[in-house]
This record gives sequence, structure tokens and C-alpha cells, in this order.
Amino acid sequence: MYKRWTGQIASECKDLCGDMYSNPCYLGVPKDWEGATNRIMIVGKEGYGTWGFGKKSGWNDKAAISGSLNEEEIFTGDPIAVFCKDAINEDGIRKLMRYNVWAVKDYHLRKDKTKFWKLFKQIAEIKNCAVIWNNLDKIYSRVYRGSCKYVLNENERAQLHSVPTKILGEEIKILKPNIVVFTGLWKRETVLKEELPDVYEKYIEQYEQDTEGEYLYEIRQDGVTYIACYYHPAARNRKKPKGYEDKVLGKVEGALRQ
Repeated sequence: MYKRWTGQIASECKDLCGDMYSNPCYLGVPKDWEGATNRIMIVGKEGYGTWGFGKKSGWNDKAAISGSLNEEEIFTGDPIAVFCKDAINEDGIRKLMRYNVWAVKDYHLRKDKTKFWKLFKQIAEIKNCAVIWNNLDKIYSRVYRGSCKYVLNENERAQLHSVPTKILGEEIKILKPNIVVFTGLWKRETVLKEELPDVYEKYIEQYEQDTEGEYLYEIRQDGVTYIACYYHPAARNRKKPKGYEDKVLGKVEGALRQ
């Protein structure tokens, strides 16, 4: 599926394949995923930084397996080229899938203190759960854009989500999470509309009926409970309800299979 989607990006979104943009955020499957009572997909907004999922340098599997957190040892070697001139680099895709698993378990949950990963860790520590890390925009800009940081603009985002394969929906079908947590849908509603139109309709319905300003919704669709957070954990909007992340965690706990 990733080869198919990546090929569509390479042929229809060539501008997003250059060095100014990251490689895609491919998902890898942790060992405890299939046997877990609860499988939780946590979906951020986009990646961050100049490394660009391997566009700046490679990723040293052996150093990672050894347990090293030394970035000079981990993020080294030739850049990972997923978008090749004549073909899709399947080895690059697989390497970044392995990176995704390692980054969650042995890097971000051990080292990263940002608000997104703080919430991620709280969810990951729930008993009988397996977690997986995803992003709404699988590609981001490697060029720092001031207050927008590494965020795609609206035209770039529309291009990314215009290809025939709706990647988020396909990932959910294959991985079968029973809970999906969106950690920040503000200004990302168009992504939800493109990728999961049925979920989008229910989200908009709840948003329009939200007279109390909760900005946190539970949507059930095709056996999956979607926790739709309007605000990202790092958001500083004055309308963000007090204790918002605690309420998110409560929603997740309330949706767990027993």
C-alpha cells in the first residue's frame, strides 16, 4: 500500500518530493500491536525539523538496536531516498517503517519532553494498550517558516491529500486500531474531510452543536472510536479549556476495551 501511495505522490505531487520537503512518515508495527487488548493510533499534525525523516542523513539501525541515544551515531550516513528518479525505493520505505517503531519506543518516549509526547506517553502507559504514531500530513516542509515553523501551506496540503489512495483510511483498515486520537484538528479539518469523510461529517456536526466550548469529541465509525481534539497539546489559544489534555486522557480511558 505504501509503494502504491508513494508512487502516486511521486507522479502527481512532484513538487513535494524535493529536498525542501521531508520523506513521508511511514508507520511501523510494534511487536505488541496485534495481541493488544487496545490498539491506539495517535495522530499528530506533522513532523518537525530539518532531518526530514531521512532527507538530511540516514538512520543507523545497528546503533539504534544497541540502545544508543547519541544523535551523532543514530542519524548518520547517506540520506534516505524514497522518491527515486525511475522507481520507488522500497528499501527506504522499510527502513523508515523500522525507524517509526524505534522512534516511539526508544527515542521520543525516553527523551522527548514536548507537550505532544507528554500526552502520548500518558496514553502509552495505559495497561493492556499498544500505541502507534501517525501524522495527518505525512510530509512536511524542511524549511523553517517563522511562526508556521515547518507546516505545509494550504495549497501544498491540498496537493498532498489529492491523490487517489487515501492513506490514513488505508492505514486504519490494515492496522485495525480500536481507538484513534487526533491531537489537533484546528486548521486540519480539510485533511479529515479528504481522508475520512464519514468521520468528518460527524465531527462537524458535533462541532456546530458545541455550545459549551468543549472542543473535544468522540466519534464512533465502523468499529473504531475516534477521539477528535480540536486543540493540539502545545496550543496556547485562550479558548482552550482548562485541563484539556486531562480530558483527552479521560476520553481515551472511557473508550478502552475491558
